[in-house]
Amino acid sequence: MATKTNFYRRILPEICINFSSDDGKLIFKEALDNGGMEIFFHLGPQIRTQDEPAYCGLSSLVIVLNGLAVDPGRVWKGVWRWYHESMLECCTSLEDVQRQGVTIEQLACIAKCNQLNADVVYVDDHASIDDFRELVKQSCRGSSMAVICSFGRRELGQTGSGHFSPIGGYHPGKDVVLVLEPARFKYPPYWLSLEALWNAMNTKDPTNGDSPRGYMILEKSNSQPTLLFRISRYFNAINPLHEDAADFLQKAVKFLKEKPEKPNNSHQVIKDVAENLLKISAEHKLNHEKGILFNTFKKSQLESMSPEHQTAMFSLVEEIESLELYQYLRDAL
Repeated sequence: MATKTNFYRRILPEICINFSSDDGKLIFKEALDNGGMEIFFHLGPQIRTQDEPAYCGLSSLVIVLNGLAVDPGRVWKGVWRWYHESMLECCTSLEDVQRQGVTIEQLACIAKCNQLNADVVYVDDHASIDDFRELVKQSCRGSSMAVICSFGRRELGQTGSGHFSPIGGYHPGKDVVLVLEPARFKYPPYWLSLEALWNAMNTKDPTNGDSPRGYMILEKSNSQPTLLFRISRYFNAINPLHEDAADFLQKAVKFLKEKPEKPNNSHQVIKDVAENLLKISAEHKLNHEKGILFNTFKKSQLESMSPEHQTAMFSLVEEIESLELYQYLRDAL
């Protein structure tokens, strides 16, 4: 009987310097003395081994979310609020990510759904390596901004294809970056010349229509976690009005533009509007399995919320219920 091939790690190509080697330690010491390792003390302790072979993007984002101290507002396990890959089901399903990974656009979308500002820079003929270098310097000298790179492994002499990793440090004299490898079952963290990383990013992603790869700049945003709703896995923060949502809104706008025939009073107008919009929504859900923008909140989710989150939610509900319009709608429905 033939046995299935399996592996225990890979040997780093010569272009990469193992973080734990003598040379790697020396580079770390010099970079630390030069102030280029501040971000490491935030991201480094959060480095994890990705749970699935195609989870490099999600794992990189989890490292950044926990490293930048973003409170998810919901429980991971027990009483602890903490980010994990299983909590990042937004913009695409975890099943799809497990099967084929994520694109840089999808990863930016997921980041935006989880209280981060995410700017994507594509590495092509219009991009500048000098701008990238300055950005890496700024990120590594601080604690509030992180960089995740999307690059081709083959260009670095590694096995595999596309990959995501956060940058955890920079040595200005040697012009090398510390790649915080989330696929630690394959390669350890390593130092790599910034130019080599740039060249590896300056490649096409065949899983995304040969679009260019690049890097993401991530910072905490001032937005709060969604209270009464959570964003659906089918929602896309880059192109939010997919065809299902656009279809619903077009029908709703068409109805609202039509003047009611001889309304008796404002209550009757509100009742007609509410009933017709609900009818459009119900028809829409029957015709479209995926639904549209949001999944409704369930009481069972209360236990996984932080006390602050629950308090904010109940305050918002009370405020909504106190509105005169809410009373009209309740009576109408």
